[in-house]
Amino acid sequence: MSVKDRFFLIFYEKDEKCRTDITYVLLAMGSLVVHIVYHIFFIKHNKLPLIEYNIFSVFFYLFLVIFRKKIQLDKFTIVWNIEVMLFATLAIMKIGFGYGFELLFLILMSTDVFLMNNNIFVKMLVIFLEAVIFFRLLISKKFAWNFDPAVIDFYILNFLAYFFSVNVVNYASLSFFEIKNKFENMKLVEEKERYKKIAEYDALTGLVRKFYMTQQLDEAIDDYNGGKLDNLVLIFADIDDFKRINDTYGHPNGDIVLAKVGMIFKQNFRKDDIICRWGGEEFLILMKNVRKGFAYNIIDKLREKIYKQNFLFDDVNVSITMTFGVCAVYDSKIKYEELIKTADNLLYEGKYSGKNKVVYKEI
Repeated sequence: MSVKDRFFLIFYEKDEKCRTDITYVLLAMGSLVVHIVYHIFFIKHNKLPLIEYNIFSVFFYLFLVIFRKKIQLDKFTIVWNIEVMLFATLAIMKIGFGYGFELLFLILMSTDVFLMNNNIFVKMLVIFLEAVIFFRLLISKKFAWNFDPAVIDFYILNFLAYFFSVNVVNYASLSFFEIKNKFENMKLVEEKERYKKIAEYDALTGLVRKFYMTQQLDEAIDDYNGGKLDNLVLIFADIDDFKRINDTYGHPNGDIVLAKVGMIFKQNFRKDDIICRWGGEEFLILMKNVRKGFAYNIIDKLREKIYKQNFLFDDVNVSITMTFGVCAVYDSKIKYEELIKTADNLLYEGKYSGKNKVVYKEI
């Protein structure tokens, strides 16, 4: 992200009150500085008709800076327009065209697009009024070119004020809206990812949900049958007598067991293995490209680690056991339903033959 993007992103992330206050200060302080510079030039070139009015403008913007928290931004932009319009009109009426004060009308008409009320009718009405005043002055006032040596100084000053005011406001506004769109798009992507994560991951265990595992398993079987994978291993795992834990120690403690099992699974399987909370206390693990015998060894070590894990519920040390059904596919093509059913049958075989064991089969 560029420096400009970071600056406007920080600006946009501020709350509405803070953004308004920053905008207000920039406009009021900028106008105050401009009028101080005007005052120096008026004194230097002895433009007495404008010195008194400019003193008023300096104190006017100083007042707006000091009491900015009491004046809303939309009201400020209106009085800002009025002050600039009056100042430009008075300057042209007193010393004529050619000094560049006519450029202040162009500043107004350019910046009003961004600074005035959001109502498009109000914007157009104000811009039309400024244009009318400008052209009325144009046809009624004398041109000062070649009559006054101060013309060049004032014209350069006003041109710079016009050039920088318009370009800074327009650049800042367009950049702000550009970054705003980027930021809102980022927020949409983040929101989408957040909802995707909620949909795909179980909040309690941090493991993927059933529908995500179903998609991944379906794709893995197609890859295996198509020769893209050397083998597949599907593992059904179930916490033994989990209902007794819930009934005896309560569901919150049952949730602690589930969360802990999920953490142990994530710590002991490979990064590419897909671990799913299939439902309740039942888990499903999909492993790809596993050498023969490896799956059984890792699952049996995992079973032992879970058995040695102690839980303290109501001042009672409680241990849990898990039973695993492991179906390893090496030599034959297989369908989704067949693989699920085989692993499930192996799990129940372990349940009915004493629990806390791994039942392994290769097909």
